Amino acid sequence: MRKFTGLGVAAALGLAAAFAAAPAASADAVDVLTTGSVGGANVTVGDVLQAGLTSGTTATFLDANGKGVTCTTATFTASVTANPAAPGAATESVTNLTFSGCKSNISGVSSVKSITIDNLPYSATVDDSTDTITISSSVHATISLGLVIGSATCKYTGPTAGVVGAVSTTDGSLAFTNQVFTRDTGSWAGCPSPENFTASFSPVVDTSVAGSPSVFLN
Repeated sequence: MRKFTGLGVAAALGLAAAFAAAPAASADAVDVLTTGSVGGANVTVGDVLQAGLTSGTTATFLDANGKGVTCTTATFTASVTANPAAPGAATESVTNLTFSGCKSNISGVSSVKSITIDNLPYSATVDDSTDTITISSSVHATISLGLVIGSATCKYTGPTAGVVGAVSTTDGSLAFTNQVFTRDTGSWAGCPSPENFTASFSPVVDTSVAGSPSVFLN
């Protein structure tokens, strides 16, 4: 039978204790964004995330008197540029934000031709300490309108601190509420200002993964 010296036993016990105290492998860490559930599979950098309007809701650009534009369809698209371990902040590149099925109650306006988010892409930060998404400052939007006679263009600039939305820790939905967009010079005088942007997007899904699972904030 092999004999152990007192020194050998102490060394073996020390090695065992070191293994027991070692932290879990980084591969087991839960990142800020996961798919399938809270604490699910980590979202991979480069994945493309997408969401439409929450069922039964609309996207609106309205002034304090309720004048402006309402859209029945909108799509948010972003690619993930960083997804560190939670707690932390993931970053995204917002590559598209589209609107359709829009109508206006502005006097003299007969149709909404288009709403365009200019100067894409924008960087965005998803912070799990505040449960928010912030799209970088100076987001620009152009609303093209058909008038009873002719056409008009309304150009707007968002908050200098960025367009901020709430991120649900339950289902990962994005909710932007009353984000103030101010009319730019050179716009049609009939364009309401300021306009408050409100929209809720869900579910947010990872289109780069088979089955496009929902994305959650940890």
